[in-house]
Amino acid sequence: MNIFNFKKANSFFAQTRKKRAKWAKRLLEKWEKMHVSFFDHRIDELNWPENIFWIERGAFARLYMDKGAKILDLCCGDGYFSEIFWVPAASHIDAVDRNNKALTLAKCEHPHLVITHHKIDILREPFPDSGYDMVCFFEAIEHFSSQNAAGILKEIKQSLKPGGVLVGSTPLIEPEMRGKGNFEHANEFIESHSLETFLAEVFTDVETFETYHPNRKTIYFKCKKT
Repeated sequence: MNIFNFKKANSFFAQTRKKRAKWAKRLLEKWEKMHVSFFDHRIDELNWPENIFWIERGAFARLYMDKGAKILDLCCGDGYFSEIFWVPAASHIDAVDRNNKALTLAKCEHPHLVITHHKIDILREPFPDSGYDMVCFFEAIEHFSSQNAAGILKEIKQSLKPGGVLVGSTPLIEPEMRGKGNFEHANEFIESHSLETFLAEVFTDVETFETYHPNRKTIYFKCKKT
């Protein structure tokens, strides 16, 4: 009878976690020196389970994603979430970003038959299609001015089919840190109510909730086209 050796297993997992954390630290230091506007979420995989907040985005969208959904992934970055989390439920995903380097990474490391990648500046160019069941807009709304973000929200609403949903997230910023963190942030939110009010200017059905992790607070939102 084979008996699982928990002592050896515990030692193996402890050593593996230590090595992963070491590599994650090294890679993160190198990545930050690049000063690029996207992130390679394979680095986050190495930091499991110390850093898990990023997984919430993929899981949150799946809560409202029906089988066979047509999805628009705006500001997709490295394309990690489309391929890892959403492909199993999607019939088609249009993954959009304006950054050539981000799209190169997405196409090389996270391709799939149901994903089409598009280089589009959503402030100046139209979305690739319409009639979407879901639009994903994670960690992106804060990168646009309130005026530009409002325009994007209106276009998102037009691109959704009736009953379709917009899902997304944005960091919850401490009041004293507003405007002092990420230099690319143009419209940061310090509490949920202000985000709800902003979204409600375009969508009548808005829900938000907050999650908390060490050094990280996030507001998630869902807006339904009624």
